[in-house]
Amino acid sequence: MTIDITARAPEIDPVIKTLEHMENQPSFGDIPIACTQPSKTNPRKIFATDKLDDLAASIKQLGVAQPILVRPIRTDGAGVTWFEIVAGERRWRASKLAGKTTVPAIVRKLTDIEALEIQVIENLQRQDLHPLEEAEGYEVLMEEAGYNGETMAEKVGKSKAYIYASLKLCALNEKVRKMFYDGLLTKSTALLVARIPIPAMQEAAAKEISTGYRGVMSARDAFQHIENNYMLKLKKAEFKPSDADLVPAAGACTTCPKRSGNQPEIYSDVNADVCTDPGCFKSKTAAHVIKIKQLATANGQTVISGAEAKKIMPHSYSSELGGGYVSLDSINYNDSKRRTYRQLIGKDAAQTVLLESPHAAEIKEIVKVADIKDLLKEKGVGISAGAGKANDSRDREKEQEAKAKVERAYRTELFTEIHHASLMMNLVDEDLRLLARIMYNNLPSNTIPTKLVMSLHGWTDDTFAYPDREGKLSTAINALSPAELNQLIRDCMLSHDMHVNVYTSYSEKDEPNRLLAMAARTKIDAKSIKKRFTDEAKAKADAKKKAAAQKAAKVTGAKLPAPAAATSTPALSAPAKATPSTKPKAPAKPAPKVKPKAAATKAAETKPATSPAKPAVTPPAAEPTTATPAPNVPAAAWPFPTSSQPKF
Repeated sequence: MTIDITARAPEIDPVIKTLEHMENQPSFGDIPIACTQPSKTNPRKIFATDKLDDLAASIKQLGVAQPILVRPIRTDGAGVTWFEIVAGERRWRASKLAGKTTVPAIVRKLTDIEALEIQVIENLQRQDLHPLEEAEGYEVLMEEAGYNGETMAEKVGKSKAYIYASLKLCALNEKVRKMFYDGLLTKSTALLVARIPIPAMQEAAAKEISTGYRGVMSARDAFQHIENNYMLKLKKAEFKPSDADLVPAAGACTTCPKRSGNQPEIYSDVNADVCTDPGCFKSKTAAHVIKIKQLATANGQTVISGAEAKKIMPHSYSSELGGGYVSLDSINYNDSKRRTYRQLIGKDAAQTVLLESPHAAEIKEIVKVADIKDLLKEKGVGISAGAGKANDSRDREKEQEAKAKVERAYRTELFTEIHHASLMMNLVDEDLRLLARIMYNNLPSNTIPTKLVMSLHGWTDDTFAYPDREGKLSTAINALSPAELNQLIRDCMLSHDMHVNVYTSYSEKDEPNRLLAMAARTKIDAKSIKKRFTDEAKAKADAKKKAAAQKAAKVTGAKLPAPAAATSTPALSAPAKATPSTKPKAPAKPAPKVKPKAAATKAAETKPATSPAKPAVTPPAAEPTTATPAPNVPAAAWPFPTSSQPKF
């Protein structure tokens, strides 16, 4: 069937008299640009002006090489049919710039869902597709069609984790989205920012990542920055994370979607027990303080707050208290083991008082120094100098500043003299153990690389548990043999290459260069190791596809095609890109085993030096070939079938 494009008026050509004249078969022809309109659901939002100008210049000279896809949407009172662009809006815009009045198009009757599926899947084939456009396409299709993550993943040929991670980008607010479109954020760093649920914090994090003092942060540095500044470890919370009644509107942290462990598809690189909503964390901490005060008052325990609390705790940066008080959880520096007063006194503590911090939402349990002095003396421990004597005297601060100035000058001179005197000295065992301790302490906590280093050396979280973490670390490192010590230092150096960005685009990929260099030195075949895991992953994926095909065949009652079977026309909703053809599809055959050296030698002898060698084997899963179109008939592009395309 062809489309009637007889001119009715100079401004607009009537194309189809009524929609009823349309058949279900696609039709091809030149339709008036004035009768077409863009689709509101097109995932593509950005059209670069310079590239549109280049395409317009090409269209002026050569015409539109590939027809757009449209669907009829209405017929007006004059009998003119109007069309909505399903795919090809960029070509339509460039045709308008080129001064064209018509554009070649394939016309199909499509439902809203069918049109949306084509738009999303067709956009995935673009090389310049922005991750946000991709994410918005998934979001609209899932909302309109009612697809879940698994169905969406099958439609577009991606993993479920990839779909959910892309959808998370839709959580970015408008200002951060603009930064993303402007190139200040990559997909990896944008995804890290999107995991922050509070818009104002998103903006702050995005600015810090894109305008740091060292320039734009890498994905690895951005991850560490956000984990340190925008994520809170629930195990260190003052409140009980499982308490659903503390803030009823928020519920329990254990089931909250903002807890990293409850969204493993998005937070696969973060410890499972992390809160990603600092605002909610703060509100629960405040509610916990109120609850503790109420319970203490009901039990007759003294609670000090307000101005009186400010006198006892004048500084936010110091743990020292005034008024003759000390916190039970502060360290007694007169104790050689650096234990807290609570650890030293235990259940023998006198009547304690609760102090509401004037600087943060927290409650401290404090006790008078005079009440515990004799208890400490019985245990053979003195009390820290200045305990209970904190004050805001400027004279004391000046004295401390003067002492610090002298100490700084002394250390600077000492460092300089050691630097010059040690020029010809090699590192000895003591130096290496100090270096190992510093390097281990610089590893990011609660990350996969750090946990791997700990595991390889037989350490656990309890090995270096507080208190006296530094003492335990020194003991563990001093127990290492010289070979094990060298191994730990190397592990700390190489562990930074263990961080893998899950959703990094090709242009952002970074190779584990330090690991590869060490593999070369130790004669480890890194390529064979990578190939083994790649092959295993491919085998699992193939097995999963085969099982899905068998399941689908059972549901539909259809027989699976034999290995040597012929053709099938790609469906509109097919996720994989295909090229239409009238030729049968080549059957997938396993590649025969070829001896690499022999094949390479033979190819080199038979081919010119300037041409790369091509192995004479049939590639698996061959793509369908493209039939040569008839003269003056543009070839239809996937996903449009060609079987019913009329010839002019």
